Amino acid sequence: MLESNEYPQLVICDEVDSTQDELRRLLAQGQASNNQAALAVMARTQTAGRGRLGRSWVSLPGSLYLSIALALPEYSVEVASLSLIVGLAVYEVLEDLTGSQQVIKLKWPNDLVCPKGKLAGILVELNQTEQKPQHVIIGLGVNTQRPQSGASERAAYLSDLSDITLGLEQLAELVIKSIMDYAHALQAAEYSFAGFRDEYNARLSLSGQEVGVRNRLGQILAEGVVAGVDESGLLLIQSGDGSLAKVSSGEVTLR
Repeated sequence: MLESNEYPQLVICDEVDSTQDELRRLLAQGQASNNQAALAVMARTQTAGRGRLGRSWVSLPGSLYLSIALALPEYSVEVASLSLIVGLAVYEVLEDLTGSQQVIKLKWPNDLVCPKGKLAGILVELNQTEQKPQHVIIGLGVNTQRPQSGASERAAYLSDLSDITLGLEQLAELVIKSIMDYAHALQAAEYSFAGFRDEYNARLSLSGQEVGVRNRLGQILAEGVVAGVDESGLLLIQSGDGSLAKVSSGEVTLR
């Protein structure tokens, strides 16, 4: 299904509402092939960028905003575990660029963080239409160069960790290549997350710490100590009585 030299065509825009939405429009116009790596959109700014749970993503100039469309195989892909795989791919690029081993961490399920705050966020959505092939759209924002003003107090930037001279287009190409490499590995593993579990747990933030997990309504799903992720990518929370809860989605915060 996927040849080793298949990489998406990269469309670069100065400004869009959202790279996710722009990519959907391009797919609807038929600008995607039957390759798994169909198309990618990068924007220098977004006017309506969004993240997980419908939250807005502040998209100041100087950072990377990227969406990639991958054609779905005939059988189901676990979108939740794909988000974790993409996290590993982006982690590899950012760690190589900054040399910040053990500083950058993966915050389950879809963020990359460092002690100064959030470095990157990932959003994985299905693009379900009557057309074939159907696609999964991987969106990510990477805080790259800290702006002189307007930065969130909770945001960290690659420039906080290292002198970044790489252009945004070059960064996008590195990220796309890493994601495609991990996509090949995931395909070779027959779309099982189990072989990636140890790698993910070694980079997981909050391991061994007391947390609470809430749904989008703010209701508690689980409370206890983070015990890593399981073979399916579910977050493991060990409660005080020793029982183990498995969480498929939610917002994790320190208690």
